[in-house]
Amino acid sequence: MSDRSAARLGDAWRAFERRWLGLSSGPFAEEAERAGWSPDGPGAACWRCGGDTGPGEADGEGCGGCRLRRVPWDRFVRVGRYAGVLRRAVLELKFSRFRRRGAELGRLLGDALGDAAAESAIEAGELLVVGVPMPRWRRFARGIDHAAVLARASAARCGAGHRAGVLRRRAGRELVGLSPSARRASIKNRMYLADDASGLLGGVRAIVVVDDVRTTGATLGEACRALRDGGVASPADGGPEVWVAAVAVTSSRDRGGNGPGLVGVPKAGG
Repeated sequence: MSDRSAARLGDAWRAFERRWLGLSSGPFAEEAERAGWSPDGPGAACWRCGGDTGPGEADGEGCGGCRLRRVPWDRFVRVGRYAGVLRRAVLELKFSRFRRRGAELGRLLGDALGDAAAESAIEAGELLVVGVPMPRWRRFARGIDHAAVLARASAARCGAGHRAGVLRRRAGRELVGLSPSARRASIKNRMYLADDASGLLGGVRAIVVVDDVRTTGATLGEACRALRDGGVASPADGGPEVWVAAVAVTSSRDRGGNGPGLVGVPKAGG
């Protein structure tokens, strides 16, 4: 197929999406280019908490927002800040069942995971990517498991392993609109490791838990707790690291607060 024919076919498909599927957005790369957006560059985010950072602000202990806190994961990976064109794309995936958008965002997250693995001297094939679990009733109501879409696409992009159903989630209250403390209370002990999951971890050096957005970190923190409490050994005991990865991260400015907005507890003596 010639370039001109491919372009005409692409235009026809987008017209079909707009007319019959109610989609108003084109490919994300085009949306991003028009908006002047690009994924995070080096130093844009803290490797430990995922918060916004300036050049040289994060070191081996994290950044000013997390350095004196314990966090429930070993590394944080993100694509960018939850704003503008990236925010709109996440919402299209989550509430419009826009699976193509999920695949596009998942590939961006896969690129970030590949970079993080290289920085950590880990082969991409030694990562196991799992999605944050969604209760069955919510998946049925929304018609899409957005974290699962992102997890599959990101793993395929960077060459990592992927398993569905490693984590399970009991039904409970929606977290949208809750305060950080209410989020922690609502999500506590609602996730658990599937009975047959422990046998999937041979040769894995890092388990990566994927979600669309990190607001306070309560959901991702609960997923990490479920992995460890379910029997996934810590690196000190020969087990894998637990990473978390989100397409986007809200900032304290977006939430109207002054702190990092991260669920965690002070370090001993800190």
